[in-house]
Amino acid sequence: MVYEAVVAASPSPPQLAAYAGRFVNADLGVVYEVRWEGAGLLLRRPGYSPSPLAPAFADAFSEDEVGLLRFSRESNGVVCGLTVLSGAQALEFSRLPANLP
Repeated sequence: MVYEAVVAASPSPPQLAAYAGRFVNADLGVVYEVRWEGAGLLLRRPGYSPSPLAPAFADAFSEDEVGLLRFSRESNGVVCGLTVLSGAQALEFSRLPANLP
């Protein structure tokens, strides 16, 4: 196992807004929504109350029940997906276009 050093993150409001959106895991047929509200991000999952996301390091946030959410970006820097890391599991989610209901 290889560990990489990371620097703690403190994203600004415009940086937080870039993570907001809806993300789908096609295998599970589930959609997670990340919302920018007030001074931070909230995770909305089906059947659960919204929960705050705490910045962990660049493009990564922690949530008490889910674990770590690590966002991925396209080559142009736009957020295109996220990976939920919980224990030994890694669930991949793709960002849905903003114009889909």
